[in-house]
Amino acid sequence: MATLAVQKPNGNSITEAAAASGGDDYSNDKDTFLLINNGNAAACTATIVATKTKLFVPGVGECTVVDIVAVIPAGAIAILHASNATYNNDANGRAAVTYSVTSLVTVAAIRLLRLG
Repeated sequence: MATLAVQKPNGNSITEAAAASGGDDYSNDKDTFLLINNGNAAACTATIVATKTKLFVPGVGECTVVDIVAVIPAGAIAILHASNATYNNDANGRAAVTYSVTSLVTVAAIRLLRLG
């Protein structure tokens, strides 16, 4: 598993890295997004792994937490957001992502700046 450095673009270009065959991880918070650029001829299924499997919702009870899964068509770009770090981050505050294909797939972890 490779570690992606979180980029903070400020008008500069974003540097994408090759998706690692064993997956990638990145420092995740509510402002961090994962850009996946699928240059492969096949669709790429990207999975942000849930680190907890249960969630208690007051008035509802216990719910199952699932992985975040996105199918990115060949030649497409996707932006994923693991918005609830409590359920997607490991003990070090990092989210892990795996890919069904990695050839010609590039990724970048991006922290977007909030306005206001």
